[in-house]
Amino acid sequence: MQHATIGIVLAVIGFAMLANSRFATLRPQFRSLRLAPDVRARVLAALAAREAVDDAMPRLTRVAGLMCLVCAALELVPQLPATIPFALYLVGYASAAGFIFMRVPAGRPPRVAILEVRHPGQILQPQVMALCAIAALCTLVLVGVPGFEISAVLATGAGLALVAIAWWTTASPARLLGDDLPTERFVDDRLRRIRVGTIATMGGAAPLVLIGMAHVQTAVTGMAFGLAAVCTLVAIAMILRQPAGSERPVDA
Repeated sequence: MQHATIGIVLAVIGFAMLANSRFATLRPQFRSLRLAPDVRARVLAALAAREAVDDAMPRLTRVAGLMCLVCAALELVPQLPATIPFALYLVGYASAAGFIFMRVPAGRPPRVAILEVRHPGQILQPQVMALCAIAALCTLVLVGVPGFEISAVLATGAGLALVAIAWWTTASPARLLGDDLPTERFVDDRLRRIRVGTIATMGGAAPLVLIGMAHVQTAVTGMAFGLAAVCTLVAIAMILRQPAGSERPVDA
């Protein structure tokens, strides 16, 4: 029964990712900003220009969606513990995120005018990364639960890797084309926060799913689940409240 449930969940997530892997799904987050009409037009123009040279997040979403479907198919193998495909999905997601995002600066378009190295705290507070790392470590309580030993180690490693990738991404150079630098910086900061927040919370939220799958619920696993939940929710709240880098898409 657990194989079927996890398989269905992974399949649904996979199809949802493939259906929403387009860059255009980010545009509503910019259209909802309270900006003057002319400024809004500049922001959307900068976003469209960025879309033409940067497909990192759509690629990651597509790859993650395909991996979800593959792992859902692995649930059809009864010899595998039901949690192994989910843990493999996390490892695959972390590997894809590292490969895609750490190659972004090397793939800069020829029209890039400025590459800025900023302090990571400008995009996301270090406390957010610490909370997500603590949440990822909570998975280790499952090492002693039969059938969860391997998946717990894999999920913990993948979660910590995702937090490290998110931290690296906050300090990577800004990608500015040079047509409208203040607006491009404004767009870059917000895209970066979306990416970093998505990757970091993925690393922190995974324990909630894996611990919830445990067929042996003890006081220790309950406390770990509660700690992971609190850390993840606080991290998400901090991400939503923190402004991303430059506050205005126009010159001060």
